[in-house]
Amino acid sequence: VAFVIYTCIAVFQYATYKVDTWGLAIFTQAVDGYAHFHAPIVDLKGADYNLLGDHWHPILMLLVLPYWIFPSPLTLIIAGIFLMTLSAVPLIRFTKERLGKKPALFIGIAYLFSFGISKAVIMQFHEVAFALPICMYALIAWLNKNRKISFILMGMLVFVKEDLGATVALFALITLFLDAYIPGSSLISTIKSVVHNIWKKPAFYLFIWGIVWFFLTTLVLIPFFNTSSQYDYTSIKEFPPLNSISDLGDFFARRWAYALMLIFIVASAGIWGITSPYILLTLPILGWRFISTRAIDYGIDNHHNSTLMPFVFVALLDVFMHIRKQSENTASQQTKHKLVKKIRIALYTSTILALISTFMFTGKMVVMRAPTSTHEYTIVQQWIYTLTDQGQGHNILTDKMASTYTLRGNRVFDVSSYDDFTDIDIVAISPYSYFVAPIQNNEETIDHWAQRHFGGSWITIYDNEGYRIAIKQ
Repeated sequence: VAFVIYTCIAVFQYATYKVDTWGLAIFTQAVDGYAHFHAPIVDLKGADYNLLGDHWHPILMLLVLPYWIFPSPLTLIIAGIFLMTLSAVPLIRFTKERLGKKPALFIGIAYLFSFGISKAVIMQFHEVAFALPICMYALIAWLNKNRKISFILMGMLVFVKEDLGATVALFALITLFLDAYIPGSSLISTIKSVVHNIWKKPAFYLFIWGIVWFFLTTLVLIPFFNTSSQYDYTSIKEFPPLNSISDLGDFFARRWAYALMLIFIVASAGIWGITSPYILLTLPILGWRFISTRAIDYGIDNHHNSTLMPFVFVALLDVFMHIRKQSENTASQQTKHKLVKKIRIALYTSTILALISTFMFTGKMVVMRAPTSTHEYTIVQQWIYTLTDQGQGHNILTDKMASTYTLRGNRVFDVSSYDDFTDIDIVAISPYSYFVAPIQNNEETIDHWAQRHFGGSWITIYDNEGYRIAIKQ
């Protein structure tokens, strides 16, 4: 049901040109490169830009087969939704086996429509979609005491994104402590038990695997493919100095965003879920985001929140199982009633927040994201149709509103990183192209701007309320 609902939302979003980021176009270019047995070159991020120099995600190669069958951005959208909804299957099954149908229904709804997953769907596609089923199947395998499968699956996270190596290492560390912990024992004795014959424990090698891949990807592999021979995201992971009132305002704005994020996580975990050791698995992902200076990284309105959801809901499930065990071990009906009430509060809190989040993100996309009216939709549709009618084999400079729809058979570049490519032969600009101020301010026509940057003779073939197209003659 969630797959159908999300697919309908995503197809509506795609069909009505409500594109908020260029992520879908970027990943479509990358998968198209793999599908043609080439490197994942993404011209949207710069001419001949290898996407493995941005983030480490070779797992995208798995999308080649469906892309061969249906070479369209919609393939990535539907694949992402499938992966995210697939991740709910082991959670719901395990909950049903251990706690019954009703808790399984509520936890399934709460998970599938959680703020992390609903935002990721609106994002259209991102490589982190692969992380959800991998994490959830690995965690449920661990709870089922199938450690070999759990470790193998969790180890695959290093091929989804470079920072997930830290999550793999932390998972291994937590499992080492859970195996060594004896109720009533001290921390020192637990640590001694963890260290004793550690080289004989599979979790130790999973820990090494995660650490090695984290540093290998960020220090070696990504810089190797990067045009500047570096990991581009190191510089944003620092707090800026407080030199003005404006900086102080930004400081408190970040703190409010942090607080709101934590509130959403606590509520999604049904409040009591934060007492589970599995909630600690959110720390590596939250850590790099909370120290980032980019506002898009540390708020609730971010697709990376989806990778937190398996850990949050397994933590909630873990607490439920402990409460259920307490209930079975007590003879007091009053105590049992209190424990059942805790489960109900947790389920209702998590489910209500999930439904609110889905309506919030979907409503924001429908109401606020351009085109916002039937009139503007008609203009955008004509603009896209005029652009695609030019055929294939072109080098197109455009923005996020058109890039997704012009990829097939063309090289597509983004106005934010074009760097005066001399071989551009089509320029398509929307009112939201902030990087071409002379055109937006009507200081220069699009054909004159294109001629000044790329040379040759240009003609404007579409100009309507800020949506413009010029072609090279």
